[in-house]
Amino acid sequence: MVSKQLKNITVITNKDKDIDLKITNEVIKILNKYNCNVNGDSKADLVICLGGDGTIINNARKAAIDNIPILGINMGRVGYTAELETDEVYLLEKIFTGEYTYEYRMMLKVNDTYIALNDAVIRGTTSHIAEFELKCDGKLLTRYRADGLIISTPTGSTAYSFSAGGPVIDPKLDCFCITPICSHSLNTKSLIFSPDSVLEIINKCRDETDMILNLDGNNIITINYNSSVVITKSDIRVKMLRIKKDSFYCILNKKMSE
Repeated sequence: MVSKQLKNITVITNKDKDIDLKITNEVIKILNKYNCNVNGDSKADLVICLGGDGTIINNARKAAIDNIPILGINMGRVGYTAELETDEVYLLEKIFTGEYTYEYRMMLKVNDTYIALNDAVIRGTTSHIAEFELKCDGKLLTRYRADGLIISTPTGSTAYSFSAGGPVIDPKLDCFCITPICSHSLNTKSLIFSPDSVLEIINKCRDETDMILNLDGNNIITINYNSSVVITKSDIRVKMLRIKKDSFYCILNKKMSE
């Protein structure tokens, strides 16, 4: 018998990844077996998202606003945010036998308006070195001369931040990580901040050029000279449905070796 909490299920597919909808149809077949209302008009009890990390992250933000859990099926290359691979779709049956848990992921809040699951990236709009001031809780902490700054969540620590030399952070933790991109100073190391911190990044480019704020891979706003971006922990959290019992570091080791 289908649990009331998981009766209405929305299936979202990146059709560029599942071109013939083969995997999507496998998912729907399993859900129909348990008499689920798939993509109905009712508010979803679960979102199942098929695609790469970008697709899953974008839909996870939307689901989090309505406190709807999400389960990702990897159809991309790495798939850190996905719970299942395409050859593991059969494990969806565990949802209906109660063999699942929820894992909550911290998100960023930017300028009290935007949210991000992975990261906020601030970079210059010219080929010149960008210059930043970083304040924490209203106090000047340091200055950077770099191509940009990455402010990541633990979930985003395995993405752009990692490529820029940042640390891997267990996604169950709550914290911020700031990693400079191609730093032109001795401030090349990442910094970790508590989730209660209020971070402010100020555009201090000497040629008074603009900067761009990018959230989870999407350009959001322009940051003028002497303007700032304020980043805090969001009250909204992503609720990920977990079926497998593999630890984060087990998954990380497997993904890194592929």
